[in-house]
Amino acid sequence: MPTKNFAKVFDPFFTTKFGQGGNGLGLYIIFNLVTGVLGGSIELQSPNDGGFELHITLPSTSPYALTADDDTYYI
Repeated sequence: MPTKNFAKVFDPFFTTKFGQGGNGLGLYIIFNLVTGVLGGSIELQSPNDGGFELHITLPSTSPYALTADDDTYYI
């Protein structure tokens, strides 16, 4: 993937395969799950040999808790 696309990859509907079946939602969904639901961070980097790497950091516990019948469940 060209590095010029790195700034846009987490945007909804961004795709490099327009008209070839890609809808551009994959990394957008992943970004929202990692940063929103799980309370982590995600970073895109380019190694020297090409391609790209995703670095995901997650907390040991989720920031969101559900309560039901006096019990607490963490997502």
